[in-house]
Amino acid sequence: MLIAASGADRLVGRKGADQFVFITNPLKSADSPALNQILDLNSGEDRIRLVTGKGESISDLQYDADSRLLSYTLHDSENHNYHNSIVV
Repeated sequence: MLIAASGADRLVGRKGADQFVFITNPLKSADSPALNQILDLNSGEDRIRLVTGKGESISDLQYDADSRLLSYTLHDSENHNYHNSIVV
């Protein structure tokens, strides 16, 4: 299990099935979004898990195969929305 908790994270998979866990963290400034990356993702074998904090939720989860970008919107407990993405 590989865990990313805050900031710009770069997770590298290993042989066999990996689980990439991203603990969501609302960005306080939209001017400096974190660039998260997963290297060595094996489709059908590895798993990506997004874990929200108390009072948070995720919507608009989308994957763009051309850009290899997994994007989502995080809603925090104060009704703020944050767009985030992971390059896979």
